[in-house]
This record gives sequence, structure tokens and C-alpha cells, in this order.
Amino acid sequence: YLQLDGLRDETSGLIRGRRGLSEVKRRAIANATEQGLYVLPVMTVTRGINTDEIGDVVRTALAHHPRMNTVILQPAFYAGRYEHDRPNEGRVTTGEVARLVEEQTGGMFTRQDFGPLPCSSPNCFAMAVGLKRGDRVIPISRYFPRFDTWNEPDVAKQVARFADRLPQNMIDVLAEDDLLDELLDLLASGDDENVDWQDYKSFFLVGIKPFMDAHTYDQDRVDRCCVHVVDREGEPVSLCEYNTLRRPRERA
Repeated sequence: YLQLDGLRDETSGLIRGRRGLSEVKRRAIANATEQGLYVLPVMTVTRGINTDEIGDVVRTALAHHPRMNTVILQPAFYAGRYEHDRPNEGRVTTGEVARLVEEQTGGMFTRQDFGPLPCSSPNCFAMAVGLKRGDRVIPISRYFPRFDTWNEPDVAKQVARFADRLPQNMIDVLAEDDLLDELLDLLASGDDENVDWQDYKSFFLVGIKPFMDAHTYDQDRVDRCCVHVVDREGEPVSLCEYNTLRRPRERA
């Protein structure tokens, strides 16, 4: 993971309290990718600071594909050191981030291309998946079944294959031939023989992860969570639940 809130120096100063991190991040990306490491950028999206840099972060990842094949956009939530005296004002929503991706990438992904994870509440994660072929990104999630059809018998069988999978593992499942065979007719453009359908690095994913805090806490979402950490007793617990209810607090 690489914390990448934007490419402007003032962005890191406002969000992280330290200016001048942009060049440090660029060097980190260059050094890691040159050594063959994969880098997953995570952007904390904060209204009035960096909502206009979403497209830049996505394009940065594309420029280093396949060593950067996933981008996570995380709307700011207010917990721990990042508290806020007006926590419910100016929040960035999942739908808004999806719209900004569409606007700032020239429609590479539209807001309709984003869908939820099968293993969690539909409000917990949204992702768009594309297949990178040369300079193009083909938005294959555009052809996925819409969420409101997931309970239909034929669709439910396919959705079940992704249950309990995190995004990176889901890319591996997408790389199985029997799923992608159904997409070949949609994606064919004369060079399919040059695409390694088994290679998940051919894919490009943009995910939106709206973590909860004390002001947005929803127990129904926690009960369906599939993103866990291990607490101090060694038990798996939802990250949102841990941050909100279980994380040790400093005593005055």
C-alpha cells in the first residue's frame, strides 16, 4: 500500500501536516516498480482539498501498469487523529467519488460501471474493473449483472463465486477462462490472441471504500463485513467496528 492523496505539495500539507511529499511519493513509486514490486495507491478523498486530483491518481497508476493495477479511493472518515468538529458537513460520498472518476478520466469508467462486493453490504465497497489493452481500458464491469438482479437464480450462481473474496482475489477469479469466455464477443477487436486471459495483471481496478466512524456507524454493515483486522484478543473484527468501538483510547 502507498498513501497517495494527490500530486500537489499542498495536498499532503493539508491532509498529512507535511508539505513536499509529492516528490517522495514519485520516487517511492519509481523505486518500487523498478524492483518489480507491486504498488497499491490509496487516496484519502477530502472535500475542498483533493477531490479534483482523483483523475491524476488514477492516471498515475495507469502509467505504471501492471505494477500498479489497483487504485483505492477512500472518502475521508473521522476517527482517531483525524477527528472533525463538524463531522457530518461536507462528507464525500461513494456515489460522488464514482461521478468524479467518470468526469476526470474522460469516461474511462462511468458511475454505472461501479458495483458492490458480493461478500459485504452494498454500501461498503464499490468497484469498477477494466481490461487494459495497449493504451485502452475496456470497462468489463459494465457487462456485469446489475446489483438488483443478483438474487435471480442464474445470476446468483455466478455471484456466489465471488463471495468472501477481497478485490485482489476477485481479479484472480475474473482471470478464469470460463468467466471471460462470455466477454470475448463483447471485447473482441482483432487482437484477442495477444491477451493473456489467465494473467490478472491485465486487469485494472478502481475501488471506493467508505469506512465508517462513530458518526456514520451502521451495525448492519458491520454484521456483513468482509474486511477484518485481528483485535488484541486475537479475534477477527470489522475494521470499522475496531476503529469505532474497540481501538484503545488514550487516557487523560
